[in-house]
Amino acid sequence: MWNSSDYELIDFGNGRKLESFAGRRLIRLSPAASGIRPHDPTLWEEPDAEFGVYGRWAIRDAVESEWNLAYHEIHFRIQLGGSGNIGIFPEQWYHWDWLNSRIQTCSTPPRCLNLFAYTGGSSMMMAQAGGLVTHIDSSNPSVKWARQNASITALDPKSIRWIVEDARKYVERELRRGNRYDLIVLDPPTYGHGTGGESWKLQRDLPKLLQQCCQLLSEQPIGLLLTGHTEEVEPSEWINDAIGDSRRNISSFDKSNVESGRSTLVSRFNELLDCGYFSRIAF
Repeated sequence: MWNSSDYELIDFGNGRKLESFAGRRLIRLSPAASGIRPHDPTLWEEPDAEFGVYGRWAIRDAVESEWNLAYHEIHFRIQLGGSGNIGIFPEQWYHWDWLNSRIQTCSTPPRCLNLFAYTGGSSMMMAQAGGLVTHIDSSNPSVKWARQNASITALDPKSIRWIVEDARKYVERELRRGNRYDLIVLDPPTYGHGTGGESWKLQRDLPKLLQQCCQLLSEQPIGLLLTGHTEEVEPSEWINDAIGDSRRNISSFDKSNVESGRSTLVSRFNELLDCGYFSRIAF
């Protein structure tokens, strides 16, 4: 769990959330907080930075545009990006701990694949736990940002391979090569574009990609993790169908082992903010 000195969800409501990142208080948009009243409006006065509905940051003069944040031994470079994202999704901590626990079950370094890997939180956690990680993202700036995070975390440079490529193309090529992975992580967007301008639509493209990821699993896999923010999806059904459609006889797979639910953050007032879906399997 986050140390409150590093991260805290202070309050949320009226389509926004008030967070503290290493002591800097930020207000950002949060559709899940729509139709909810903030618990304490006085806490929202004079934030250090606020991202508004017009797509711009309002920043107090005394606040830096970049600073560092730590989750245990993993470090992130926080930047006030143009889309309101800042380089980290704090609700992922629960899944980072799960990835660490899966790798701790291995007697030899597992091969790990992180697709739609963004700024590398899952990649760094898996590498720090002892995994050999391949980090895939179609955005060159995101991969550069992730490499910077890994550098300030002081990870072994050989523990992560950094690749700028469309996730689907990479998975198809690995299948043709006969390569396999023990642990696969996906955090796909609702919509997006690959390195060659290929369009991505989650409802259309994810089922096939999940099926291919199941084919890409090794003979003794340790896990598969899917997270995202798209509403009205049933990730557990997609994973069950993907394993069946992949025609893989994974002896350690049981549908009852698929754990699915909502990723959440808890505010200072012990209220839950919905942050998207997850589904994962511990083989």
